Amino acid sequence: MPNHSKDLSLRYPPPYEVIDGCLYRKMTEKNHTYSRKLCNFTPKIISEITLDDGAVETKRLKLGGEHSNGRPLPEIDISGAELSGFNWLIERWGADCVLEPGTSVKDSVRHAIQLTAVDADKKTLFP
Repeated sequence: MPNHSKDLSLRYPPPYEVIDGCLYRKMTEKNHTYSRKLCNFTPKIISEITLDDGAVETKRLKLGGEHSNGRPLPEIDISGAELSGFNWLIERWGADCVLEPGTSVKDSVRHAIQLTAVDADKKTLFP
């Protein structure tokens, strides 16, 4: 059972929160509110790069974060299209970065990650 101490190093807007270094989502069911654990790390978008070749624009995201054990996660570069599938997670951050089971967990974590984009560096490159 988490001790519900808040991690202030990364803040997510509601309904998301960080408890003991893990990402949670506040849920309400039948007039009862509780925190549902989504994953044991706190991911964020560090930068968003738009590659514009004059015909097509593509997005690249630099992600970073921290594991609940305090280990900084390496900064990684993924395409915008890769974000929601999470096929990059184990390959890039390791098997100890765990998404909890459930039908909406990936979508909720993706949503929380995207909400961190407001603080990300944004730039456009013309290769």
